[in-house]
Amino acid sequence: MRTGAGSLGVIPISTFNGAIIVNLSFSSLTNAVANFWARSVQNSTGSKPAIVNFSVSTDGGATYSLPIQIGTETTFPNATTPYANYSYNFPSSTFTQSSVKLKIVVSPGTTGSGTTARFVMDDFSLTGDSLADVIPPTILSLNVLSQTALDVKLSEAVEATSSQTLSNYFANNGIGSPSSAARDASDFSLVHLVFATSFAPNIQNNLVINNVQDLSANIIQANSSAYFAFYVSETPLPSDVVINEVLFHPQTGGSTFVELYNASQKVLDLKDIFLYDATASTPLYTISSAARIFPPGDYVAITKNVSDISSRYVIMNPKAMIGVTSMHLIWMRAIQSQLQTIQV
Repeated sequence: MRTGAGSLGVIPISTFNGAIIVNLSFSSLTNAVANFWARSVQNSTGSKPAIVNFSVSTDGGATYSLPIQIGTETTFPNATTPYANYSYNFPSSTFTQSSVKLKIVVSPGTTGSGTTARFVMDDFSLTGDSLADVIPPTILSLNVLSQTALDVKLSEAVEATSSQTLSNYFANNGIGSPSSAARDASDFSLVHLVFATSFAPNIQNNLVINNVQDLSANIIQANSSAYFAFYVSETPLPSDVVINEVLFHPQTGGSTFVELYNASQKVLDLKDIFLYDATASTPLYTISSAARIFPPGDYVAITKNVSDISSRYVIMNPKAMIGVTSMHLIWMRAIQSQLQTIQV
């Protein structure tokens, strides 16, 4: 080892190339360079050198750039050599990308015979040029926790003083500013609001936010707003919910789904709604084990593989997708049975 308690060693063989994947984020970085120390260590009596190539991906590993060899065929021979310093310049396609995969592949050389050298790497580090943060925070979502509590999820971490200033938040319908505002202790992009005035049930409210700053002093756009409501669900009855569509013959390799529609004028809760099959020994099939509001006129799609359905079809409302573990049973019950609703 060069420094510390250990190092990374790879011994490739004729049927195995050692591949190391490093996940990186360059969202605020350009001109990134990987710096590291490396050497070879003799492995048995063979004479094959180790060949080291670097490549990158910005699409989650679906494709990688052309490999760049570190050194030459003789840089890492099957012999014990001293550590030397090396670098790899990341291509411009990775600059400012939030998801970058660096792939390091160690393979046997094309010269020599027998065993291949052990490749050893240590003291790996990254350098680059940081970009100034000039983008203000935005509202990602509002989550109603109770009739007086509301969580605000922002697009990035915000600083403590402005995010906890009560007058920076205001809700209409007589609700006003919160009585307390606390930035989350671990997630600095989350603010917990508590109001003295209760939210009226099933009424849409508008929360307006001003003057909240991120950690680089960028201020949220004036009068940024989002809607929220405290829903009180009603008792579901037969025919309140209907099966609107069943995909039982998907594309090759694709997943099935069942689409439900709230045909009533009620706010329902999906935890109170089941697929029912009177012929089964356990006739109820859960759609949602947790409370989940199903407003009038809304649709939800139930599938075993949300990501697969999302990749094959245009999903106008991703939040309407519900993942389950036993889709095969669910779509069969949907075909065989009439959907019934039961209050728990």
